[in-house]
Amino acid sequence: MLKKPFFLTILLICIGQWAACQNSITGKITDIDDEPILGVTIKNLKTEEKATSDFDGNYSIHAQPTDTLLFKFSGYESRSIEVSDSNVIDVELKVNEDLVVIHSHHNLYKISPHYGINYNTYGFTFQNLYDQIPGGLNATLAYSTDFNRNKNAIIQLQKYIQLNAPIYLSLIGTFEKAAFNGNQYFSYKVKSRITLKNSSAYKLGTLSVIVGHLNYNGDQRTNNIGFGLGYSNYFLGGFEISTDFIYWNQLHEFNSRASYYFRRWKPYVSYKHVGKYEEFQIGIGYTFVL
Repeated sequence: MLKKPFFLTILLICIGQWAACQNSITGKITDIDDEPILGVTIKNLKTEEKATSDFDGNYSIHAQPTDTLLFKFSGYESRSIEVSDSNVIDVELKVNEDLVVIHSHHNLYKISPHYGINYNTYGFTFQNLYDQIPGGLNATLAYSTDFNRNKNAIIQLQKYIQLNAPIYLSLIGTFEKAAFNGNQYFSYKVKSRITLKNSSAYKLGTLSVIVGHLNYNGDQRTNNIGFGLGYSNYFLGGFEISTDFIYWNQLHEFNSRASYYFRRWKPYVSYKHVGKYEEFQIGIGYTFVL
């Protein structure tokens, strides 16, 4: 009669020892622009256990130090990583240029209602976060107005270009038109952004070179070619700060922005100065799937 409890006890001890050896590995999966990737399959090649990344790119799976994890997602290059002694493994996946794949999880968008303090304007920004436009372009549309004479509109197209790590390049074309207190300006800009990352895919910062044309009709009149520089980076696990300066001959333009990523939300504050145009803006972005 004592044999069954004895063997049951031994079995439970063995199961407990096995479970203790299984570490819980967690991490976040992103693309080269630090955007989270939803739906990545993570597989432990030794135990065959599988997991899937959530909306924020986070995942959790059991593994031992000697196990190897396979990260696989349609349209991206797969990666195999040995667990070793780490309990946190963040992974960056690169787009597979040899494949042309449209996947439902790529239909990510961001909408950001905002308020302009100086000119009492209300508006929104709409972005598609993946290359759904022909030519692999991302688009941003922004508009704000006080429902009277003050308004601002921005159209922006962005193209990511894969280079050899740790250097990543993106090109951004922007058209902006603003009317304020009886003045107005419009500008065309092309920005070349170079992002540097170390061997662990940690973002070291993004440098930008800007060239453009400004037509300003206000207290000063100018029609000039301009040049500028910009820099942005992530700090303290979610904060992002960006700034750029453009020299337009008689006029200067200064832009700065601070934001914080929290799951699907991205609250931000921004400041813009061009000649007599000066605006502080607050807003909050929300990422969703269609």
